[in-house]
Amino acid sequence: RFAQLGEVSAARVLMAHLGAFGPLGWAEPSKRGLHAPKEAICTQVSRGPKAPDRPKAPDRPKTPDRTHKVGAICLLYTIRYDIYYYFMIDTRLDGRAATSARVAAWFATHDRLISRMEARQLGLTQAQIDRRVRCGAWERIYRGVYRLAGGPINPLARVRAAVLVGGPGTVVSHHAAAWLWGLRDELVDEVTITVGRNRIVRAAGLRAIRSRHPVRPVTRRGLPCTDVVRTIVDCASEANVTEVDDLVDRALAKRVIRVEQLIKAATDPTDLRHHRGRPVLVERLRQRGVTGSPNPSVLESRMARLFRRQQIPVPKAEVCWGPNQRYRLDFAYPQLRLVIEVDGWSAHFLPEQQRRDHERGNALSRAGWTVLHYDWWAVTFEAERVAREIADTYRQLAAAA
Repeated sequence: RFAQLGEVSAARVLMAHLGAFGPLGWAEPSKRGLHAPKEAICTQVSRGPKAPDRPKAPDRPKTPDRTHKVGAICLLYTIRYDIYYYFMIDTRLDGRAATSARVAAWFATHDRLISRMEARQLGLTQAQIDRRVRCGAWERIYRGVYRLAGGPINPLARVRAAVLVGGPGTVVSHHAAAWLWGLRDELVDEVTITVGRNRIVRAAGLRAIRSRHPVRPVTRRGLPCTDVVRTIVDCASEANVTEVDDLVDRALAKRVIRVEQLIKAATDPTDLRHHRGRPVLVERLRQRGVTGSPNPSVLESRMARLFRRQQIPVPKAEVCWGPNQRYRLDFAYPQLRLVIEVDGWSAHFLPEQQRRDHERGNALSRAGWTVLHYDWWAVTFEAERVAREIADTYRQLAAAA
């Protein structure tokens, strides 16, 4: 009977028939009404002749009826079982709902990507992860890296997936890091990551580099990547000179790096002494005038030698002009209204500096001055051409005067 009804229903049936129990044992057959009379049971069970009746035992003293107490105890146990059963089911359902909510929040803030380790930390089991992959809710893009199904994958998600594949300690580097810093317009097809020297990572669509140079990771757009100086040096080892110049120009224009940092990376390399990209960067900075450019006194001496070689008077240096003497002119012939400006790249690259240069040039043009602009490279490596141009302009203005 219990097997047919189950534990809960069987307990209720037992409560319904509690009248079958007496104070110490079975009650009289006439009171319980559940079985056949005692004589019929004895007839069916016995195989031999009927045994003589035993002497009737004396009546026991009456004791208080405790049937209602037994029923109350069984009722309490039944209620406790029901409450425990349903509470256990509700708790499991609430736990699964909380885990699903945590996973959904993770997808919303991590480009719809998750790794196996992260999913386990959020409360999912390996069986639950496999079930989501089999039913198509998740897509496996790399080993141990999953993506919420639906919609195309964006460039930032590609970079994040590469970091998840690399594991702890992985940083984005080279042209992918340049894209994170805003030094490139588009992400390259092959994402490059830098991993530890003891780790081997092979996956389609990414390249893992085991660098012997220490990496100081910084966080950019929520992902670990190399700092901007290391990024430029890494790219210099693979890119051509035009791309390196563009990276340096964009880094300075976006103010993610200062000229002092570039000079320190070129002149005082502590961690990048043997890096392949450092000599390329040093040469480009030297040609652009960031490093190796002469100071004003040396530049004046070179210009003076040029003037004497062309047999023209040496102009005045560091001439102050304008309202309240606000403008400084590198070299000038005040009597001929001729100005010669030698612009160093590091001192005339930033937008504020260029704005001041334009303001000064416009003021000189309105006042009738002739302005010649040269950079330090022209003065250093094309001195003859610069000297000829200055001499011709000087003679023309002197003849006109």
